[in-house]
Amino acid sequence: AMGLMGAMRLLMARHLALRALLDDDGAIPGVFKPDAKDPAQAGAQSTMLWEACLLPFHWHPTAAKYASHLASMPLEGPAPSVGLTHPDELMAASDVTKGGFRPPVQPPAKRRHISYGPAWKKERLQRPMTDPFRE
Repeated sequence: AMGLMGAMRLLMARHLALRALLDDDGAIPGVFKPDAKDPAQAGAQSTMLWEACLLPFHWHPTAAKYASHLASMPLEGPAPSVGLTHPDELMAASDVTKGGFRPPVQPPAKRRHISYGPAWKKERLQRPMTDPFRE
């Protein structure tokens, strides 16, 4: 996914008309006609790249961060904190063929466990159960 997002960023930087793929349907008038004989008449600029909208929810945090950066479209500014911009570098940096996660996923923060004493448990168990439908 990282290599493809890098390629998508390069393509959108070179061909500014591709930015319309990330806009909503109301931005460009027309209808996409995939069965048109002439590609110039197909209206490809009227479609949307829906798959890119799901990438910020990627399971890997680095891919999700890069996808969010790509969706915001700051093509003139610096690359995201991944630090790599060429698709080959992005693919090599996130290669998982040998197992593990690259870059490594940070473990979740430890959650505090709240324990209640035996008095709370005993009180809750001794209360009579009520039927919510009879009240």
